[in-house]
Amino acid sequence: MARLSDESIQEVRDAADLLELVRTRVQLTHRGGRWWGRCPFHDEDTPSFSLIPPENRAYFCFGCDARGDAIRWMQEQEGAADFIGAVEALAERFGVELRYEEESEEQRRRRAAADARRELLDLAGSYYAQVLERSPDAEAALKYL
Repeated sequence: MARLSDESIQEVRDAADLLELVRTRVQLTHRGGRWWGRCPFHDEDTPSFSLIPPENRAYFCFGCDARGDAIRWMQEQEGAADFIGAVEALAERFGVELRYEEESEEQRRRRAAADARRELLDLAGSYYAQVLERSPDAEAALKYL
């Protein structure tokens, strides 16, 4: 089974213009060395969404803690089905030729297990963040944080 080479994924990350991608959905203004706008991940009145220098390769929202790079943006805002779909869409858009490499069955199983662990950890983290935000018992912890 073929998989994207790590070098190809990094080339896509380097070539993708996050500013160009975000501008299609968010009105941005340049202030204090950063691009700022209203967050597309939550409703807000004042801009708390920012592209992070240098080179605006990542975004962060100070209001809802949304964060990521161009690949994550493609997944969450442009409707890419998964990580590979997002990488392939970005490669096509920014003219990066993707390279694939063969993967043994054992490597595929290990990668799938690692992907499943990461997904489980993301879900657990999201769950506990929601519990912390919504639970009346968490008031002291929120004040501490």
